[in-house]
Amino acid sequence: MLSILAITFPIFLLILVGWGATISGITSAANIRGIGVFVIRLALPAMLFRALSQRPILALLDWNYLGVYVAGSLFAFGFVFLSARVFAKRDVADAAMMGLGSSSSNSGFIGFPIAVMVVGPDALVALSLTLIVENLVMIPIGLGLAESGRRAGEPIHRILLFVLRRLTRNPMILGILAGCAASATGWLPPAPLQRAIDLLADASTAAALFAIGGALASLRLSTVGWDIGGIVSGKLLLHPLAVGLALLVLPAPAIAHQQAMLIFAASPMLSVYALLSQTYGHEKRAAAALLGATSLSFLTLTLLVGWLHAPF
Repeated sequence: MLSILAITFPIFLLILVGWGATISGITSAANIRGIGVFVIRLALPAMLFRALSQRPILALLDWNYLGVYVAGSLFAFGFVFLSARVFAKRDVADAAMMGLGSSSSNSGFIGFPIAVMVVGPDALVALSLTLIVENLVMIPIGLGLAESGRRAGEPIHRILLFVLRRLTRNPMILGILAGCAASATGWLPPAPLQRAIDLLADASTAAALFAIGGALASLRLSTVGWDIGGIVSGKLLLHPLAVGLALLVLPAPAIAHQQAMLIFAASPMLSVYALLSQTYGHEKRAAAALLGATSLSFLTLTLLVGWLHAPF
C-alpha cells in the first residue's frame, strides 16, 4: 500500500500546498492565475513538443489508442448527456456541459504525473494522444452542442467557426502539431533553444499542481444535487469504466498505454471546466463539481493504481 501512496500522495500533496499557500495569503488568486497561464501557454506545450519531436512519427500514430479512448469518452459523454436530457429535462447547452465534465480529463496536470510514475516515458506519447482526443473530439463536440443550444436558429457554419477559432488558439494543440512536424521532418532545435524548451518542460508538473491547488482554494461546494453528483460520478467512475470496456471489445494498444489511458480517464475533469461553463451560466455548478471530483480523485486514483499494480 505504501508503494501505491508513494505514487499518488506527492501529486495531491503539491495540490494541497498550492491550496494552503492561497488560503493562508502566502500567494494570491492573481498569482495563481499567472502560474496557470504560464503552464497552459508555455510549459505544457513545451513538454508536449519535446516528447513528440524526439520520437519517430510512426510511433505517435497509435490508432488503437485513439479508437479506444474516443469510444470510451463518447460513451461517457453520451450517457450523461442523454440522462440529463431525458430524465432531468435539461436543455441542450446544460446537458452538453454536464457531458463534457464527465468525459474530458485533467490529463496534463493530474493524470500525467501519476501515469509517468506508473508506466514511465510511454506516458508522454499517451498524454499527447489523449490531448488530441480531448481537444479535437470531445471539447469540440461539447462546445458545438452547447453553442447549438444557446444559439438556436443561427447558421451552423457560425457555430462551427466559433469552435474552430477556439481550437486554433489552443497552445497545447499547437505544441502537439509542432512536435509532430519536427518528428516527421527530423528537425532538431539548436542547442540553446532546446535547453530553453527543456527548462520550460521541466517546470510544467510542479507548477501545474501548485496552480490547481491555488485555484481550488477559491471554489466552494454548493448543495450537492443530482447534477453535481452525476458529473462527479460520471467522471471518476463512468469514464474509466467506459474506456475499460472499450479495451475489451476493440483492438487494444500496448499494455503501458492501456494503463496510462485508464489513469487519464479516471482523472478529474479538465481544469478550465468552470471557465467553459461560465458562458452558459453554470460556472458555480461546474466549480463545485471540479472541487468535488479533484478531492475524491485521490481515493479513486489510488485504488486504480493499486489495481494496476496487483498481480493477476
